Amino acid sequence: PFVYTKSCELSDFTFRRTNSFIVGEKELETLDIEEDARPITLGCWEERVGIEFSGSGIYETSFPKYSNDILLDLGDVRFTCEVFVNGKTLGVKVMPPYKYNIPCDILTENNKLEIRVSNTPANQYQYSTSLDKWGRWQMSPYHERQLVFDRDNLDSGLFGPVKLCY
Repeated sequence: PFVYTKSCELSDFTFRRTNSFIVGEKELETLDIEEDARPITLGCWEERVGIEFSGSGIYETSFPKYSNDILLDLGDVRFTCEVFVNGKTLGVKVMPPYKYNIPCDILTENNKLEIRVSNTPANQYQYSTSLDKWGRWQMSPYHERQLVFDRDNLDSGLFGPVKLCY
């Protein structure tokens, strides 16, 4: 296996929400969101999007070409992500390690990195009154237990650190 001897931490991310998971009349629905990207620091996105936000957003930054063999290490992600380099997907990860090999054939001198992060519906369930419109028969028999479990899984976003190893 290739041994990476150098690394650099990426910063200067922008962020924009792309969709929201909302409780509909009969099931969870997805609402597309169009908004401009704004600067964001890595960590819990609650301050930026609200505590009740369940959905997806895209973190974006750029980086130069360091070498032909690059490993992208996203660090801590909550909870799933898909990575794009110069518009090409590198795949989806649903659990750690959130690491991606970046093929040299998609790299240019200046590269666009997009990281789509999605959390779970837990925030929507915990902090909205949307579930009030559902009848008891629409809820899982485990709903009350799920709410207890969800409280430990509300922090969402790209926590990082995001590093390029080469």
